Amino acid sequence: MKPINWTVFLYTSIGVLLVFSNMTTMDVALPSIVRYFSASPLQANWILLGYMLTNTVMLLAFGRLADIFGRKPLYLVGVAIFTAASLGCGFAGSADVLIAFRILQAVGAAAIVTNTTALLVDAYPAERMSLILGLNVSVAAGSSICGPLIGGALVSGLGWRALFFTGVPLGLFLLLAGPRVLRRIEAKPRREPFDYVGALLSFLALGGLVLGLSDGGTLGWQHPFIIGCFVVAVVAGTLFVLVQMRVRYPLVDLSILRKGDLALAYYANLMLAIVQMATLILVALFLQAAFAMDAFQAGLHVTGLAVGLFIGTSVSARVIGRLPVRPVAATGMACLAGAMIAMSLFFRGDAPAATTMTGILVLVGLGVGLFMTPNTTSIMTAVEPDRRGVANGMRAMIQNMGYVVGTAVALAIVTAPLDTEAQHAVYAGQSALLSLSQRALFESRYQLAFGVLAVAACTGLLACVFRRSARTGLAAAV
Repeated sequence: MKPINWTVFLYTSIGVLLVFSNMTTMDVALPSIVRYFSASPLQANWILLGYMLTNTVMLLAFGRLADIFGRKPLYLVGVAIFTAASLGCGFAGSADVLIAFRILQAVGAAAIVTNTTALLVDAYPAERMSLILGLNVSVAAGSSICGPLIGGALVSGLGWRALFFTGVPLGLFLLLAGPRVLRRIEAKPRREPFDYVGALLSFLALGGLVLGLSDGGTLGWQHPFIIGCFVVAVVAGTLFVLVQMRVRYPLVDLSILRKGDLALAYYANLMLAIVQMATLILVALFLQAAFAMDAFQAGLHVTGLAVGLFIGTSVSARVIGRLPVRPVAATGMACLAGAMIAMSLFFRGDAPAATTMTGILVLVGLGVGLFMTPNTTSIMTAVEPDRRGVANGMRAMIQNMGYVVGTAVALAIVTAPLDTEAQHAVYAGQSALLSLSQRALFESRYQLAFGVLAVAACTGLLACVFRRSARTGLAAAV
């Protein structure tokens, strides 16, 4: 077998590192930014969610555009937008300006994420696909999980603006090296019309859902605006499905879901993303709001996830191709469910010690590592080569939707009962400003939040159990 040329993989891994670490560095940097700008709870929410929502909405569109116009040009355009927006974030003079540039940054990130896996599939032979895609998933998951540690170190040492400035040189490198590194990748564009109606409906459906979830705790769940958001989400979502079933060239090829049990694979991926991101933001916020840790200390504790991820991906890499998908993915999801149940039980009394939370995070990382590689590889190898852009766009969109929903729901559960001043104190990591009753209420809501996440993980486990017991690899039908 020919030796692997790692150039394309290493090149795309830099982009993956930039995008996924950028998403989670905010988990520990948020209190510093809120204090710097004296940001309101609503602004604090959107510093986190504006990036995630835009990224999620744009993933489907870019997945389709990549199949139409080609992956290389869209990838490089995404890098250019992300780099320019990162510079804008670093120079932001207000919370609103920061949110605006974060949204622009997310547009570039969506183009990078959607095209990365497709570029790797085009660049490497079929017999190497499981290894390359598995490593790509590990880089993405590792970047997400190590983001809080990177962010904590930068914020504590250089200030929050360093989070954005440090990505600019890497972005420039990708722009300069891209035409040369990707020159041999050939994928014929498909001359088909773009589904603008589908893109608009997906934006309205996802936007309405996330707006309702994120702002409901601040404005109140019976507020007309929140009710309107959910109505828009339901109506637009229903119309989106109907349109996709009727148009000739849909934004989302729903027929993909009829291939084996891909629907179960996507659902399990959604549940894992919800639990992973919600846990990350809840723990990072609690360590700073309840234990008065700085960003770097919180980031160190959150690295328990990275330790577990390293173990999980190492085990997964050894068994992939030898064992069926179902037991490997189910074991990972079972680890996640067990961790959420343990966290919920620990919050029944006094808040658990920081070291206890770190230990549970190791179990979370182990579950993510065991689940992600076989699940993602089997999704990508179950569809035709000219539909991998859409398949990967759907996978990434569902994963990001899980990140958004998980973050929005988690923050709504733990902060909704608090008044505006108390919410600001929580987001700013200033626990001293909370009264004893407010702090007790805040901590009690964590039990509910992790209970909800435990239910989500258990349903994901059921999805894994009911999947066909296919083996991973190019011939695997998920």
